[in-house]
Amino acid sequence: MSFVIFGHRGYSSEYPENTTLAFRKAMDAGADGVELDIRASKDGKAVVIHDEDTLRVTGAPGKIADLDYAEIRKLKIQEGLSIPLLDEVLESFPEDGILNVEIKSADAIQPLVTLLKTYQPVFQIVFSSFRFEALEELRASIPEAKIGLLIGESVAKYVTISDSTVDTTAFEALIAGYLPYSLHLPAQLFNRLPVEGTVRFLQKVKASNIRLFWWTVDDIPVTEFLKDRGIVDGVITNQVGRMVHAYK
Repeated sequence: MSFVIFGHRGYSSEYPENTTLAFRKAMDAGADGVELDIRASKDGKAVVIHDEDTLRVTGAPGKIADLDYAEIRKLKIQEGLSIPLLDEVLESFPEDGILNVEIKSADAIQPLVTLLKTYQPVFQIVFSSFRFEALEELRASIPEAKIGLLIGESVAKYVTISDSTVDTTAFEALIAGYLPYSLHLPAQLFNRLPVEGTVRFLQKVKASNIRLFWWTVDDIPVTEFLKDRGIVDGVITNQVGRMVHAYK
C-alpha cells in the first residue's frame, strides 16, 4: 500500500460531513479513500454519524441510540441530505477505494457484523476505534477484519516520559496484545512526546508491517515531517484537494 489519502468524514472542508455527497466528492477529487463514523440506532442499524446526538449536524436534538432509523432519516442536514446508513455507503463506494470505518459505540458492533456477513465488499475496509474491546469483538466474529487502534489522549497510559526520553514498553505490549493492522495516531502526538524517541519507536512499529495513519492532517509541512522520518502510510484529512495536489 502506497501513501494513502483519506477524506476525513469525506471531503468535509467543502461538503457536509459523513454524507454520501462528501464521500463521493472526496473520491472524485482524487482521495484514495474516506474515513467515516458509525453508531447504532435504536432498531439496530449502522448509522453513519460522528456525534451521539443529531443536534450539531441537523439542528434537531435526538440521541442516535434512542431513535429508530426511520426517525433519523427524516432529519435533514445541509442541502436536504439525510444521515446515511453504512449499507448505502458500501453499495456506492468505488471498488478501488479504501474505507476507514471508525466504530464510535460498542453497540454498533452487532449491526456491523450482521451487515458484513450479508454484504461482501470488494474494496478494502479498515475498522478503527478508541474502544479496543469493540475491535476484539468484531474480529472474534469476522476474523479477517483489519483493525486499527485509534490513539488519542490514551497515549498517556502507554508511555512514560523522563529526561526527554520515552519508555514505550506498555505501548509495545498493547500492540503485541491486539496485533492490529494499523495505528491511527493524532497529528499532535509530538507536542506531547519527545520527538527522537517517539520517531525511533514508530519506525520500529512500521518495520513490523503495521500501518501508521495520522489524523487529522491538513497541512503539508506536517505530512512532510512524517514522510521524511518514514513513519507514515497515510493521512486522514479535511483538505482533500490540498493533499491530492501535493502527493498525487
